[in-house]
Amino acid sequence: MALGKYNIPLILYLPSNPPINNKYVSEKLRYTFQKDSATSQFNQPILENMIEELSLRYGDGVQG
Repeated sequence: MALGKYNIPLILYLPSNPPINNKYVSEKLRYTFQKDSATSQFNQPILENMIEELSLRYGDGVQG
């Protein structure tokens, strides 16, 4: 990885709540701020797909 040659660890952050001020994303994930849990039956598969994509893309290169 490009960061490895500089000894910089790759750390990824995956928030489970969409940005509260992004109406488009909130609508697509069917999320209502302070009314829904971070994960729901609808968005759980979306989060799982995102995690799978990150693991396939970066593999063992992720440090945290």
